[in-house]
Amino acid sequence: MLPKKCCAECHFFVREIVTGESANTIVMEISREHRDAAKVGDWSWVRHLEHFKCSYGVWDEMYMADKATRQLRVVDTNRRGFCFFWRFRPGMFQPAAKELQERESARKQASIEHWLTIVGLWVAGAALFVDVILRLKGQ
Repeated sequence: MLPKKCCAECHFFVREIVTGESANTIVMEISREHRDAAKVGDWSWVRHLEHFKCSYGVWDEMYMADKATRQLRVVDTNRRGFCFFWRFRPGMFQPAAKELQERESARKQASIEHWLTIVGLWVAGAALFVDVILRLKGQ
């Protein structure tokens, strides 16, 4: 079964193509069709002189040349909770996706902190209430 949050479903899963003798590279989006093919283990669409990477810098095949682990790294590894996973949005440029992912992450963190503050206030209020009751009984 495919993990909910795998690189094949992430916006930051990109292909990098080496062009010319000066080793210039072009980073390109991976289409939905190619992502779907990868999910079932079909990598026949991969061109020579290209490799895959996380544009957020989590991993890069150029530095991990073991193509045998590609399926494990891109499809089978669940990235939930320890990665910059952000659902693929066709046509969105990487800088915009990074900014929106960071905003979403900050919003989630703020929401958690807000909830913890409210719980803390309720606990403090309950403690004050108990303290007042105990002081009144002691008089």
